[in-house]
Amino acid sequence: MPASKLNQQRFASPDGRYEAYLAKQRSTYGYDQDILLVKSSGSNMAYRLYSHDFAHRPISGITWISPTVLCFDIFTGPNYGWHYLVDISSLKSIYAAAFDRQYK
Repeated sequence: MPASKLNQQRFASPDGRYEAYLAKQRSTYGYDQDILLVKSSGSNMAYRLYSHDFAHRPISGITWISPTVLCFDIFTGPNYGWHYLVDISSLKSIYAAAFDRQYK
């Protein structure tokens, strides 16, 4: 996806090498869905991060926990979801775990 099309929320990595964008995309069912895109700062191309099982669910909690590791949540219900950690330099998931926000 061309990076010039990215005009939503932007999250820069601590060292500025990478950028993440939370954008909206019209689904085939006619509603807007969250999409999470990442790119190198000097690149013209972005990559979409998603879970096949939860591609239609809202994304939140986007945070860089290191210069190359992006953390985000995908909610599967009002109080339930999945935490993800992705190493952007290799575009590989390094952690995924379910959570229940209802119980602390």
